[in-house]
Amino acid sequence: MRNLSKAKLFLAVSALAIMVGSPAHAAAVSADTVKAMQDQINSLQQQLQQVQAAQATQAAPAAPAATSSSGIVDKAASFMDSDAPLTWNGVTLYGTVDVGVSNQTHGSGYNANFNTAVGEMLQKNGAGSKWNVTPGGMEQSKIGLKGDVPVYKDSPVGDVNAVFKLEAGFNPVSGVLTNAQESQINNNGNASLARTSTNADSSRAGQVFEGAAFGGLSNKTLGTLTFGRHTTVLADDITTYDPQGASYAFSPIEWSGAIQGGGDTEEARYDDSMKYNVAYGPVRFAGIYQFAGNTNPYGGDDAYQGDVGFDYAGLSLDALLGEKHDAINTSTNTTASILAGNMNELKATSSDNTTYAFLTKYDFKDVGIKVLQPAKIFLGYEHDHLSNADTPVSLNASSLGGYQYYSISNGAYNVNEDLDVVWGGVRYAFTPKLTVSAADYQYIQSRYGTTGSSTPCGDSSCAGTANYSSLVADYQLTKKIDAYAGVMYSHVYNGMDAGYLHNNNVSTATGLRLKF
Repeated sequence: MRNLSKAKLFLAVSALAIMVGSPAHAAAVSADTVKAMQDQINSLQQQLQQVQAAQATQAAPAAPAATSSSGIVDKAASFMDSDAPLTWNGVTLYGTVDVGVSNQTHGSGYNANFNTAVGEMLQKNGAGSKWNVTPGGMEQSKIGLKGDVPVYKDSPVGDVNAVFKLEAGFNPVSGVLTNAQESQINNNGNASLARTSTNADSSRAGQVFEGAAFGGLSNKTLGTLTFGRHTTVLADDITTYDPQGASYAFSPIEWSGAIQGGGDTEEARYDDSMKYNVAYGPVRFAGIYQFAGNTNPYGGDDAYQGDVGFDYAGLSLDALLGEKHDAINTSTNTTASILAGNMNELKATSSDNTTYAFLTKYDFKDVGIKVLQPAKIFLGYEHDHLSNADTPVSLNASSLGGYQYYSISNGAYNVNEDLDVVWGGVRYAFTPKLTVSAADYQYIQSRYGTTGSSTPCGDSSCAGTANYSSLVADYQLTKKIDAYAGVMYSHVYNGMDAGYLHNNNVSTATGLRLKF
């Protein structure tokens, strides 16, 4: 192109020189013609200069990559504002860091070991006003690895992949692994309820991979089958159909975990279990089975859950049935047992639990009414029936986290307990970045215990109710970082407020969450 431009320029200049310079033709050439030819020469000259500049740029050596701090900041900002996972050869590093500030009007003391660290959901030991830097307002902080790696391509039913997951929950305020049982050990022997810190039982007991630890095979046609430590099908359903998602600060069914565990929070995750998921068109099936002998050396502690789900347009439905034998609920030890030298042992209550649940949600995104399109509604109902365990649990049973039992009550449900929980809520996206969620949760407890129904009742085994209402706004700062603020109100009545220092609590929380 460079040579062609030079040739055009030479011909134009030559033609102009001949026409203008020749006396015979000078008179015949008008001023307009001369001007037009001069303009053509100028245009060709500019084209030649552009070509020469382009060739010089191409020939220049490439500039070294920027290594300044501003370049690193730009790359970090680009990552935070993208959906790209940290994946290499099918293995993904993922995590959540959620930290904020909260206040409770009747709060329990800060405990670094417990999942939530503070009592956003009203606790028996909720005393005066509490301000704390707190974790997990919207979600449990965690770090994990998950894999989805092809192992058999082009099989008769399609590709077969190996899948696995390893996950640990932690407190970003203190840096310790989440360990609910240790939070109970922290309060062993404390005779003053008002001086105890936040504590409760949980399926997170300080194990290295207390969130999940499983592996297996997956195929789009045949489904996914895995073995190891899993969240139960019920726990998966609860989070999916909770209008407040996995929030500790704004959802009581996430804070306590008892509903996820079908009556006892330790049963929200099953060790020594196998789990299966498959979908055919709009119909889904999920099931989990826990093998006997995982805690009770005499067996009889197996469990199972089965779920059928349906998805069509914006509608989702799930129905679940489950049974857990030898379910365990731990509690702090008494002063007397501490004096006997049992500082690191817990009390436990066993039961056989039967659960069924019905859940639904609807996404209005495809409806014709524009004002409804950003809305999602959620409804859930769960019934838990607790009775004495058919196979008594022995004192040498294996506990989560390796803790020992000082005593185990195998007869706490001579009168069976029935617990009904119903909830509903709405999630509305006012803008693509701002979402507001509102929810209400009702607990209804029947009378239960060791004595007959004709005996006067004056403790926590009496019939009672509890109500929890919450409102939260969540703003997406980037694709991976969001800010939130909200409030939850708790109120317990009758048997459910027995032993409480106060029967109500207002908890406010605000914070930031990073997910990658």
